[in-house]
Amino acid sequence: QGELAHKDSMGNTETIKQGHVQRMTAGTGVSHSEFNASDSTPVHLLQIWIVPNQQNLPPSYEDGFFTDAQKQNQWCLLASEYAEAGSLRVHQDMQLLVSKLDKRKTLNYVLKEGRSAYLQVTSGSLEINQQQLNAGDAAMFDTAQTIKLNAIDNAEVLLFDLPAV
Repeated sequence: QGELAHKDSMGNTETIKQGHVQRMTAGTGVSHSEFNASDSTPVHLLQIWIVPNQQNLPPSYEDGFFTDAQKQNQWCLLASEYAEAGSLRVHQDMQLLVSKLDKRKTLNYVLKEGRSAYLQVTSGSLEINQQQLNAGDAAMFDTAQTIKLNAIDNAEVLLFDLPAV
């Protein structure tokens, strides 16, 4: 919701809108600011920090746009270590996925051996492996399994696929 203005010392100036994902590596140093681009419309966003798997990276910035159609009732890869499938690159062994589920739709995620998953419900409500989660709720999975999502209402969910903890 809303628009976020971004400016940084690398010369990047962006207005980040709904559906946009921004990735910034501070690395060896960068100055930046983000602020609501509007005086009248509120902005709602998630800021997620991922610790890189190496130190002293050069500062970098990347912005991507993902349509609702890419996310609708399916997994859409937003970020990954090697920028697979048009995702943004992160310096970590992880994948960040999103899905926007229509009411009563189901979606599975196969969590592989040696991996864990953190799931964050950003809007709506759904049932995961027969447990109801609402906007703001989260769940952690640390064993190989099929994670079964059933949308109770229209819902949006983020899934982090990470090395086993």
